[in-house]
Amino acid sequence: MGSCNQKKQRYEEGYMTVFLSLILSVILPLCLMLIEGVRSGAIRMETEFIADISMDSILAEYHRELFGRYNLFAIDISYGRQDASTLEIANRLKHYFDGNIAGGKGDLLGMTVEDTTVKGVRLLTDNQGEAFRIAAVNAVKDDIGLSVLEETKEWIETAQKKGFFSERLQLQQEQVQQEVAQILDEYQMSEGIQNEKEPVKLPTDLIDQERIKGILKHVVDDEVVLSSKCVQTELLIGERLKKDSVNKGNLTETVKFTPMDSLLFNEYLLRYLGNYVNRKEECALDYEIEYLLVGDESDLENLRTTVRRLCALREVANVGYLYSDEKKRGEVEALATMVTLLVGVPQLEKALETSVMLGWAYAESLYDVRQLFRGGRIPLIKGDEDWHYSLTGALMLAKESETSTPDTGLSYEDYLRLLLATMKKATLTERAMDIVEADIRKTLGNENFRMDACVDWIDAQMHVGSNFGHRYEIDRQKRYE
Repeated sequence: MGSCNQKKQRYEEGYMTVFLSLILSVILPLCLMLIEGVRSGAIRMETEFIADISMDSILAEYHRELFGRYNLFAIDISYGRQDASTLEIANRLKHYFDGNIAGGKGDLLGMTVEDTTVKGVRLLTDNQGEAFRIAAVNAVKDDIGLSVLEETKEWIETAQKKGFFSERLQLQQEQVQQEVAQILDEYQMSEGIQNEKEPVKLPTDLIDQERIKGILKHVVDDEVVLSSKCVQTELLIGERLKKDSVNKGNLTETVKFTPMDSLLFNEYLLRYLGNYVNRKEECALDYEIEYLLVGDESDLENLRTTVRRLCALREVANVGYLYSDEKKRGEVEALATMVTLLVGVPQLEKALETSVMLGWAYAESLYDVRQLFRGGRIPLIKGDEDWHYSLTGALMLAKESETSTPDTGLSYEDYLRLLLATMKKATLTERAMDIVEADIRKTLGNENFRMDACVDWIDAQMHVGSNFGHRYEIDRQKRYE
């Protein structure tokens, strides 16, 4: 009996051994397969997580001065050096990837980054500064009210409709001066008057003389305190763009820059760049908006030309008002009639009438710009209550009656808005980038700063391996939004 029990027990043990062997032969591969699947999935997931973290770390290296002064996010891929290359981004990306991989004894993933490649970037200067314009608009879009843009749009439309940006008035003034001179010469010749005789004096002589001398001294209180700063434009991005000697990216997108976006871009420039009335500290130029309008290396020349344009704009507006005011037009006609009777040249009356009218408008324009420079306001279209000069005061260019600064109408910056609206988009963008580049170069450690080394969009590829034989390739694009 005992022998039978022992045989039965051995039989059962053998049965269980075969059963467990069969079961384990199925379960163990399944378990190993599941473990390897988990490992593969974990490597893939960690690769994606680390790729995102590493790309975010790259974007976190945005240029601090560029952000602090101009509210723009971009990576300076030169990292303070003179040369700029995407290889540095790839190296730093690999560094961040290595730093985030879990390693050490007992690591179940065994991950290593084999290679990182930057497939593409977008520079702020690509496509004539398109990325720069987009970033600038985004920087102010949430801060500028729609009412401000609508009001600016109305001013621009009014100025365009009334022809305030036209240069015809200047041509008319030159033609009138020539006509007056010709009439007087013909009169003297017909009367046999010698050239040595004292020339005929006209009421507009003083204004005509001052036109030749220049107008800057008539609108600033003290020419001595004007800025004498200059920049070397040949070293700035605008000139390099003209010569096509800039770094270029290869990431593009279709962007429609609307008229409202153009107004927002101008608002960005007015907010972050200085001008004669509102200067910024530690800048390459004091009159930065004026540089955008003119593009000269000298602060003084930029201001002088801006004043000339402002005065021309105001002169057109003032001439329009004078011709619409019957009382003032009557004063001009009476003066022209009296002068022609005194000098005995009746054919001079119409030309002199036009000359006096233009001279009156010119004197009023000098007053307007002078008040704008003092922080005052001047209406785009004046009424009788806004008019300053009497005819006599205008012909004498009198200043003694200016006891107060007008506070209704458009400010100096509002008129700059009008002038900026006349600029070509490409020219305005290039000059704006000139200013940004020149200003950043004045800050500590940024002597080699280049706008065409600033990246705001990266397309990278990472190759990740594992000690367990897994290989993964992952692409990631990141940009500032």
